[in-house]
Amino acid sequence: MEHQSRTSLSASFARFAALGAAGFVLASCTSTPDYVVCPEVSAPREGTQAYMRMDDTREVFDVRMNGVSGLCEAADGGAILMNVSIGLKLKRAAGEDLAPGVAQIDLIGIVVGPDNDVVETKPIKYKTGFAKGQRLNYPVAEYKITVADGNRLVLSLLPTHK
Repeated sequence: MEHQSRTSLSASFARFAALGAAGFVLASCTSTPDYVVCPEVSAPREGTQAYMRMDDTREVFDVRMNGVSGLCEAADGGAILMNVSIGLKLKRAAGEDLAPGVAQIDLIGIVVGPDNDVVETKPIKYKTGFAKGQRLNYPVAEYKITVADGNRLVLSLLPTHK
């Protein structure tokens, strides 16, 4: 009986030691990001509201930017990795029979240099949807882009042209 207790105790200690070693290795591999002040983010007034069409029903709905927040990290070469959350407000016209459907939101991120020259453009295609009878939707589109120090980000909705 005493022998079984020692074996169980030894096995438990070995498991505990292995678990502790694994935790130590994992903890040493992760590092805390170096958060920095985000570059300027703006949107032209004309780009904060647009009309778009739902994928299947082709119903037109109104989209508005409803706020932007960001968390930025230092990246290689003095660049900044921007993690941007774009709050949106989607609104359908009032009606009795609001069918469910998929809504794709087209946005664009434009990186502008210190001399107001366009450095890069990166489109964003965000998909969300409406449930049957749902008139309003408040999704948040996530966007990541790396910008050089001294550049800024301009966001804009792109209206449907179909």
